[in-house]
Amino acid sequence: MVLWSPHLLRGLTSLVDPYRHLIRDYIYARPWLLALFRVYKYVVGLVTNTSELFRVCAREVARGTAERKRRDAVEEDEVTLHDEEDEEEAVVTSECIAEIDQSILFSNQLAIERRSLESKECGLEEVTQMIMLKKRFPGNANLETASLLHPDLSPEARVLYAAVSVIHESHRVIAEINARVATKYDATNKAHERKLLELWSLLMPGIALESRLTSQWGDIGFQGRDPATDFRGMGMQALDDLVYFAKTHPLAAAHILASSRHPVSWYSFAIVGINITAYVVQLLRTRQLQHYLYRHHPSRAAVHEFYCYVFFAFNKHWTEYTGHPPLTIMDFEREFAVVKTKIEQDLLLRTKPMVVPAPAPPAAE
Repeated sequence: MVLWSPHLLRGLTSLVDPYRHLIRDYIYARPWLLALFRVYKYVVGLVTNTSELFRVCAREVARGTAERKRRDAVEEDEVTLHDEEDEEEAVVTSECIAEIDQSILFSNQLAIERRSLESKECGLEEVTQMIMLKKRFPGNANLETASLLHPDLSPEARVLYAAVSVIHESHRVIAEINARVATKYDATNKAHERKLLELWSLLMPGIALESRLTSQWGDIGFQGRDPATDFRGMGMQALDDLVYFAKTHPLAAAHILASSRHPVSWYSFAIVGINITAYVVQLLRTRQLQHYLYRHHPSRAAVHEFYCYVFFAFNKHWTEYTGHPPLTIMDFEREFAVVKTKIEQDLLLRTKPMVVPAPAPPAAE
């Protein structure tokens, strides 16, 4: 009786794949399991004469090949097995990028390459070549052309190159946001002042400020007559986030601002927004947003969009609360902690798109 077969192995792999990242995260968070996992990788490496990183890339190549075959089977008029566009560009899933990132992060052998990917001046071709050399990629090609179209580049090398490019871009975005956090609001800086006044005009259209220093700022949730004092913790990033939200999602921002003015369960819109900026920056710095960035492509806009989603999720939680007594501003820390726990669970599970829902169409008259 046959107890093991390639078909059975493929079946087990397909069952495990949706939970692969959870299993890996669990292992990497526990030193004793990580030590055992490294022994396992060493044994597999001896048997197959490949590194874990190469096997991750090879698995992604196999996935891409299977996906092309599936598309070819569906398209009745398809003549060739695959089109030229598939040959020209390595399309790498966010799951694969995250797995490659984790593998590089925990590899003692790739400490130099990891630091290079985190630096602003990074030669991606050189870094990729060194990773391929150290991790025993068969027939690694010379990447002097700095092109994924290099004729000698193996499919696994294309996957690696594409992945490290995205990983490097994510580090660049995080560095830019850290720089904005470190940039303190300066009332003598005309660009800073213009952005602050833009926030007012976006949230309060048609209503003029009486003066730059005025209690009117409280109407959009600042604490005093001068909003500049509220940005001290998160610098210009907090103002960038608020302006992006109001400009990119005007209906959602207006709705949330109105919700924040509830006669009993009110909260300070701008101050909550600054707290959300601090939370998003914390998630970035603790790498909890890495997969989100890989899924939506690393950019400052992607981080802004996540900020908008958190704001939306917080307001939804706050306004849908049905307990007694009703919420007050004194409950903010407790309820925000509940929202953060839910968001971190969703980030870990990777099952939700985590985007601001499109506004509902206007009701027919």
